[in-house]
Amino acid sequence: MKSKLIKLVLLPALALTALVFGGYQAWLRTPPAMPETADDVEALLTSRRYARLSNTDKRPYQERMNEMWGSLSKEDRKWLGEQLKDNPDARQEAMEQGIRTMYRTMIIQQDEAARNAMLDMIINQMESAEGRQRRQDDQARRDTPEGKKQEEEGRRRMMDWLDKGDPQTMGYGSEFFKMLQDRRKERGLPPF
Repeated sequence: MKSKLIKLVLLPALALTALVFGGYQAWLRTPPAMPETADDVEALLTSRRYARLSNTDKRPYQERMNEMWGSLSKEDRKWLGEQLKDNPDARQEAMEQGIRTMYRTMIIQQDEAARNAMLDMIINQMESAEGRQRRQDDQARRDTPEGKKQEEEGRRRMMDWLDKGDPQTMGYGSEFFKMLQDRRKERGLPPF
């Protein structure tokens, strides 16, 4: 009698549990929907389905988010930046995607004249009065206790990125900074 009761109650319960668990695992393995709004991006960045994707599988999503970034209002960009601030993995992915996009735009898709024009634009911004003032303000901020704390946090994040980051993306960043330094030297400017 006891054995029949176990078979009648326990086996269907186990079968139902296995079915629910299997359905959840199948759902978890399906790729998430491509984001269309800032809310979709937030949901995507916190999704377990997105988190389990490989870096290669995440690239189309990152490219879509990068496209969306350019069309966002200033307020939405600020809001999304705050979301990334609280999510180190998403922040790292956004940084890596930005570097990949910058590299693809500057190195692969442009001729030397166009690349130099983009580098000159970046250098001009760095060397402008506003750029110099920003560097002075940053230095003054670094000299405060809060600034030292932020600088240490930035150093920790950079080391974490170097430890866990995508080697191809790090190579892109290294190549970009080398190109920037070379262009500064061509223009007779000191290294930064």
